[in-house]
Amino acid sequence: MTDESVVELGHDLCLHLKHLKQLALNFLICENITDDAIRSLSDDISLHLEDLKQISIGFYGCGKITDEGAQIFSANLIERLHSLYRLSLSFYGCANVTDKSVNYINSEIEHYLKNLKQLYLNFQMCPKVSMEALQSTVQTLQFIPCLQIIK
Repeated sequence: MTDESVVELGHDLCLHLKHLKQLALNFLICENITDDAIRSLSDDISLHLEDLKQISIGFYGCGKITDEGAQIFSANLIERLHSLYRLSLSFYGCANVTDKSVNYINSEIEHYLKNLKQLYLNFQMCPKVSMEALQSTVQTLQFIPCLQIIK
């Protein structure tokens, strides 16, 4: 999968599935996906799929994704889709994602998603993500009834 195919996927979702309520996407070992592609994807999803209630998106082993991409991706979804009640984000094996992203996602959720019922965050195999950042997230987001964070 390439940046171009991710951008095309985002456009196709918006064009054909405007009233979608649930979305699940997994990108497995897509070494060519960059921050630009996930920025475009999150723009398309958050601006055109406003009825979404549940989102599950996983980037598994996508080594070119950095803090910049993870933060913009998360911000677009979290700041624009206030009616989400289930959010699942996985950055499994994204070695360039750090505590900075964890703290940013934590802050965005705390500020914008007060009605979130389920949150799943996966930072396994992310060597630059510390247990301290994840423990802080657990403390800050304890208002969420079902909270699962994996390191």
